[in-house]
Amino acid sequence: MEPFKTLGHPTRIHILELLSNLSQQLAVLRRTPLVVSQRNGSEVVYSVSVPELRDLLLAARRIPSGIIASRTELEAELRPTPQA
Repeated sequence: MEPFKTLGHPTRIHILELLSNLSQQLAVLRRTPLVVSQRNGSEVVYSVSVPELRDLLLAARRIPSGIIASRTELEAELRPTPQA
């Protein structure tokens, strides 16, 4: 069965374009010492080979999340309370 059969034609094309771009980006990263790949049957698993880079990526992910969380808290504090 085709994996994207239930999706509309434009959606399938968009997914295939994203997969193609991801494949190209992984090819570039494989040529650097930052990413290693390991084949497991027909599956290829990629991992970050430098622990510091993994830490940096995790921090980069947490920063926007923290900003959004603090903004949400601030907005809740500034919201007017209902009058009794």
